[in-house]
Amino acid sequence: MGLGKTKQILAFLAGLLESKLMKTALIAVPAAIVHQWIEEMIDLGLENYIHIFKDKQTRKEELAKFCESGGLLITTHTLATNNWSVLKGPWDYMIIDEAHVTCKKETLKSYCNLQRLHCSHRILLTGTPSPNGLKELRAILNFCCPGIFSSVKDFHENYLAPLVEGNYKGSSSEQLNESFKASQKLQGLLSPCFLRRLKNVLSSTDTPEKKRLNLPEKVEFVVWLRLSPYQEKLYRELLSGGIVRKNNPGEMIVASTLMQKICNHPTKLDKISQEDLDGTQRFVLKCMVKKLRSRTSTDDRHFSEEHHSSKLDIIVRLLERFNEQKLRVLIFSRTCEMLDAIEMEV
Repeated sequence: MGLGKTKQILAFLAGLLESKLMKTALIAVPAAIVHQWIEEMIDLGLENYIHIFKDKQTRKEELAKFCESGGLLITTHTLATNNWSVLKGPWDYMIIDEAHVTCKKETLKSYCNLQRLHCSHRILLTGTPSPNGLKELRAILNFCCPGIFSSVKDFHENYLAPLVEGNYKGSSSEQLNESFKASQKLQGLLSPCFLRRLKNVLSSTDTPEKKRLNLPEKVEFVVWLRLSPYQEKLYRELLSGGIVRKNNPGEMIVASTLMQKICNHPTKLDKISQEDLDGTQRFVLKCMVKKLRSRTSTDDRHFSEEHHSSKLDIIVRLLERFNEQKLRVLIFSRTCEMLDAIEMEV
């Protein structure tokens, strides 16, 4: 993020247009940043190539102009998905911004419909190619370079399983070795498909603002934590208290989500994201939470909330230490609820 993906791709397209190596390009972006893309196009002198596919009244006229003159047709993810038959091409280039939103799963409507568009080249832009794991990375790569992986089963057996098994705390030396081999093999497969821009690109410039980005080498730490007493009480009750019917696959899926929520923050179980579960599953989860709360109690409610969550406890302590050292901190979380909890405590 902030490395100039938009400018880079527009400069690339401008070069192709001026060199007569390309006539048409479809650019699909989130609705909220269409205006930003148009401003960038104008800044780069591409105003004569801009065509916007938007409201129904002007679509037909705009497409007629575009088919005659060529250029850059910009639209939203939703419009491109819902109007794929009109926009099916052929295109010289198709650019999808924030591709991790539309191309992260092969079952998504956006994935299927955008894949139907005929184009010679596909370029996906994203700052997070694997936001929720390697399965999404596989889907994105398979969209961009069809056939790069032979099958889902092959990907799981040769890459995903070894990498996951080697990431556990008690992994054997053999599992660690297989994980390393899978990682190296995957990197070799990905490198021809990925054009990455790292922070050292910024720190290598001479401007005063960018000289401040001369950061030390990145070091990663995986911190293993024990559950707090209250978390452990909830977790054990969920597993052995008869709350989940083992012969009900739907409840098992909901229970796995509830386990994650317990591990994150046990007092935030009622906060349910629509992205995590559908309507029926959210209802089942609420029923489970109600049963769980009726069977457990917190005798230590006089403690502040971070003592109920081992994650929050360690985060608060780390932030206090970092603050004393005048360090700047960037926190990523899978859920907004956890970020809200952190904000409340600090």
